[in-house]
Amino acid sequence: MADPWDSKTVIGLFCDPYVANTNLEGGHSEDTLADVAGWLRSLCSGGGELDGLSTEILEEAAGLFAQGAKLGLDGRSAFQSADTAAAWCEALRGKLEGLRDGEFLLAPGGWINNKGGHAIIYLFQRAGDEFSFAVCNTGEGVNAHPADASPEVFPKEKHVTSWRLVGIPSENVLDELWLHAVFKMYFVKQDYHKPELFYEVLLPLLLPTGDVLQQTDKNWQVSATLQRAGSCYYKCIPAALRLILATRGVEARARKRLMYRVREQEL
Repeated sequence: MADPWDSKTVIGLFCDPYVANTNLEGGHSEDTLADVAGWLRSLCSGGGELDGLSTEILEEAAGLFAQGAKLGLDGRSAFQSADTAAAWCEALRGKLEGLRDGEFLLAPGGWINNKGGHAIIYLFQRAGDEFSFAVCNTGEGVNAHPADASPEVFPKEKHVTSWRLVGIPSENVLDELWLHAVFKMYFVKQDYHKPELFYEVLLPLLLPTGDVLQQTDKNWQVSATLQRAGSCYYKCIPAALRLILATRGVEARARKRLMYRVREQEL
């Protein structure tokens, strides 16, 4: 039996406060997405401790994470050449275009440059003729997200780690040039692939007015503590899971119980 502590996913889950500035930092979201998909499926099949709604939503999340892992692995190969990258973006557009009302598509994202990189998660959702787009980020660049400056959180620093924008025209999300620019940041190392490019240039391009605050989802303003070490490859995934649970109607206390059960699954 493999030692679970050899898993980057387990390290990201349990060791974030302790591994800063060590060789245990860093990893790929594709591997972690596949691991968490497996954990969720094991949790759903483990007996009658989950209610039917929770099981249904966690099974949906497991499918989204597994599909996101495959999308990322395929993208890493595709972005080795311009032609295959264009074909990958065309296929992604087709997947997005084919979403039914309320359906999600999850994709790993972020940026990579000569000094390192950072992993985040993108969560697309069809809403009639429009889309919502969530950026799930727990580290570098998160200062662009809405912050929680209430006295209750001091001295911690909390931001809306799953920042959701709504009312996005379909044609903006389905623009293959925009998709190429966003995912090239994640798959191809360039000096200019930095959070400023994503948050100040590419993200506003999605919106009719370019005003990200105007189109922030006011119904989802849940803040969270940020990562302490280089565990972005894992930490962005529970941020996405919390948003999926909330969108599907799971209340805050029930979300906390389910997130605890996910952690307990690996003990």
